[in-house]
Amino acid sequence: MGLTNLETRIDKGVKRIEEVKAEGKTVPDWERHLKKLQREYKEQSLEQTFDEIKDMYLPGLYQWIEDNEQELLKELQNIEDELNISMVNENKDNKLKQSLEIFKEWHYKAIVAYEAKSKIGGKPEMALIVKAPKRRLVDEGVYPAKVAELIEQEDEQYGERIIFTFELKNEDNDDGSPVRVISYCTNTLSPKSKLRKFVEVLIGQKLSKDQAEDGVDLEPLVGLPCQVVIIHNDSKDGNTYAKVDNLLPPSKGSK
Repeated sequence: MGLTNLETRIDKGVKRIEEVKAEGKTVPDWERHLKKLQREYKEQSLEQTFDEIKDMYLPGLYQWIEDNEQELLKELQNIEDELNISMVNENKDNKLKQSLEIFKEWHYKAIVAYEAKSKIGGKPEMALIVKAPKRRLVDEGVYPAKVAELIEQEDEQYGERIIFTFELKNEDNDDGSPVRVISYCTNTLSPKSKLRKFVEVLIGQKLSKDQAEDGVDLEPLVGLPCQVVIIHNDSKDGNTYAKVDNLLPPSKGSK
């Protein structure tokens, strides 16, 4: 479900619950569902922002900021504090949007400073040029793919997460590079977890209770074939992004 649709449903839900409560009624099931939609909205907003930052991020940026630009570092810490407060707030309000926009703007400013130093002889020594990403938005649908990369990420809001990067077969960007899409999984193999489903699809079998409790080495998953179900998400600024909605076993004969 796209962010625009989620936002519309949340606004309607809030209004309807307020109307029912004004009549002296209680609707705990509606309120629980509303909170679920609000959590989903926040998660998708955060994931979308990380996708945008990933496209423009320069290797070594954070380390350079930490070593050379303490004011920028303090500014980032304050922004992250505000973002964390917005994420735990139960209500969907403009504060989260504002925090995410400020978070992106900080990266633009940091990259400009990073590049400027490279051009006047300071650190970094090599010139780094920021260009608009040449990503091609693939249509919604099912695509043959493979696991290109797995990264473990520690997130203050969601804890440990596994980031899957899938490379689509026979789908290239404008610059000739293969189209890649990512998906975030909480680092748990509980029976209904997304990570467990992905693992089982990729290895072609269900995990036993003992296997899940003993743990699974994820590294061998890199390079394994699969099929990804792509849907589109819309951001408030009008951009559309491809998102992995589901993972399916590879078609017969895929490698």
